[in-house]
Amino acid sequence: MRRLTAAAIVTASCAWGQSSSAAICDATIHQGPATYYDFADGTGVCGYPAETGNQMVVALDAPELAATAMCGACIHIWGPSGEVTVLVVNGCPGCEVGHLDLSPQAYALIASGYNGVPPITWQYVPCDVTGPIRYAYYAGSTTSWAWVQVRNHRHPIASFEARMTDGNYAPLERADWGYFKGQNLPSGTQSYRVTDIYGQVLEDTAIPVLDQGEVEGKGQFPACTGVDGGAHPGSDASTAHDSATTSPDSGSNPQADGGANGPGADGGAALAGQDDGGGCGCVAGPGRPDKSAMILLAFAGLLLCRRVRSSSGAQKRREAALGLAGAGNPSERNAPRADRKYDTAGKLA
Repeated sequence: MRRLTAAAIVTASCAWGQSSSAAICDATIHQGPATYYDFADGTGVCGYPAETGNQMVVALDAPELAATAMCGACIHIWGPSGEVTVLVVNGCPGCEVGHLDLSPQAYALIASGYNGVPPITWQYVPCDVTGPIRYAYYAGSTTSWAWVQVRNHRHPIASFEARMTDGNYAPLERADWGYFKGQNLPSGTQSYRVTDIYGQVLEDTAIPVLDQGEVEGKGQFPACTGVDGGAHPGSDASTAHDSATTSPDSGSNPQADGGANGPGADGGAALAGQDDGGGCGCVAGPGRPDKSAMILLAFAGLLLCRRVRSSSGAQKRREAALGLAGAGNPSERNAPRADRKYDTAGKLA
């Protein structure tokens, strides 16, 4: 896998990875149930390669994922037995709003020994990435027709633009499998402009188009401020969870790995269960309450998920980014199944 570096200009509130006025984070607090899926290896509808190291990953419900607009976001979760920070790599079409479908490793940290479907609280946080953003090209890319994915970013990507031959930037279309489509790009190296959901902009120049592989940019988005992944919302430091916090290792981050997992790749739709090659097979924690009435009551309560809008301006900017959908996956093998139903214990019905 080739990995190159390129010159970059960091604009807006970004200045070579630093900022004197960092953006205010979206501090929305989400609540819902948690489940896990067995084949959470970092692959999925976001198009990231398989990850064999730290697998702190999560699949989002379809409205929250917003056609891959929130791929690469980081989420901090508080559960009954602990807390963890996970990376968004996949979608869960059968999940309710607020429901997170985790890797078994992440689930074990927040719901160890919990009977039934555990309630969780969560919010988006800046990703603890190392180094600049990266541009990953899918196999067969050329200036005439290129599939490019932005990886190793601190916040979700709102827009990705390329400078055309007339000197103006034009937006690249976001596909529903995690890549952006570039057509009729200028010959030679490219100038890219990437904007995160908080309006922070990175400009890279002299980026070559590869048949397949990654090119390093030069800058990174400054971390937004206003969220604290270590303390439970509504509590001070003295009442925060006492357990250790685990976050995705930037050295083994699926977005930062050099592989490509584009259309037609065998793990591209690695949603949970895999009973018939698709779908989100969520699994609840070990054991169940003895009385079915207790299960139904608990699960009904979990579905009353609420969102506390504590940062409306930041939330509006994020929601604007979520409207970015676009070109479909050339291979339907990556398309998630939308016909999944779940029983009261969180298992695939």
